[in-house]
Amino acid sequence: MSKRRPAKKRRGPGRALLRLHRRVGVALSAIFIAICITGILLNHSDDLDFQSRTVQADWVYDWYGLEPAGELLHYPLPQNSLSSLDGQLFLGEKSLGHFPAPRGVAVLENLIAVAFPRSILLLTHQGQIIETLPDAAIPGNDTRQIASPDQRTLIIDTNLGQFRSDEAILDWSANESAIALAPLETSPAPAALKAKLIRSFRGEGITWGRVLLDLHTGRFFGSAGKWIADLSGIALILLTLTGVYYTMRYLKKARERSLSR
Repeated sequence: MSKRRPAKKRRGPGRALLRLHRRVGVALSAIFIAICITGILLNHSDDLDFQSRTVQADWVYDWYGLEPAGELLHYPLPQNSLSSLDGQLFLGEKSLGHFPAPRGVAVLENLIAVAFPRSILLLTHQGQIIETLPDAAIPGNDTRQIASPDQRTLIIDTNLGQFRSDEAILDWSANESAIALAPLETSPAPAALKAKLIRSFRGEGITWGRVLLDLHTGRFFGSAGKWIADLSGIALILLTLTGVYYTMRYLKKARERSLSR
């Protein structure tokens, strides 16, 4: 007579659930740890001053897209420099506000005049804005260039010709002896100045509290990161439930073994 092979034990749903529990736990362990760490740090954000401390890493700003789209235009001056970056104007490291790219710059004894197509900005050598002359106060309607050959007289080149005024700029008169005005030339900005201007362009910066919150919720990685964080939360709930299930099952078997003795 042939020997009967012992019947294989059927693997119930419990074993499949246990394998799923282990695999999900291992696969998402890094995400769970990151969520827990950022949650702990957020819980103590006031103590660690994360809401006011700003991030200094440039790659974080690049990741958030806080990068100027346009090119930095740098215009050297005798004792300073003028820079234009994505609609912001800077004298040295000081922001002057939102202005278009300048057409020309004239340095006088007591002020600096910056020409735009339809206005002229007057400021001190320290960067204090005196006033902005609108197009109604300027001859013509298209200022092409500006210069000060003697640091006391201001000359502008417009679509109606050249006009001159003194440093007070109270009145304009036609410049009968027209002169050739050199175009405004750019030069590469020093690396240190460029870095400071980009940080100033980005404003007050991004706080560590925002970065931690975005990491905790997955928003740091865009819409995909948000969904991954949501799925991780659901997976953590399932792991907790299966963990409780196996704990209760183990306790039940342990009790049955103790009663059978």
